[in-house]
Amino acid sequence: MRRLRPQLMRLARFSGVGLTCFAIQAGILLALKGSGAPGPVANAVGFLASAQVNFLLSTYFTWADRRSPHVPWPRRWGPSRPPSR
Repeated sequence: MRRLRPQLMRLARFSGVGLTCFAIQAGILLALKGSGAPGPVANAVGFLASAQVNFLLSTYFTWADRRSPHVPWPRRWGPSRPPSR
């Protein structure tokens, strides 16, 4: 049972991040549609905001124990570059 505890905790954190990001996207979508924005635009804005929150929460909450110390998160946030020779 002790070996399952870290896996269950990670699953709980992963689920919590997913539900939080869903709530953010749905909340933004509903708020923007309620204010008269077109559905696709409201959905895109909600998705973009949710994706950024998901990245940060996953970095600092879900996968904090697997963070690579030599790659800061702003570099991972941007576009990836091919390795230099």
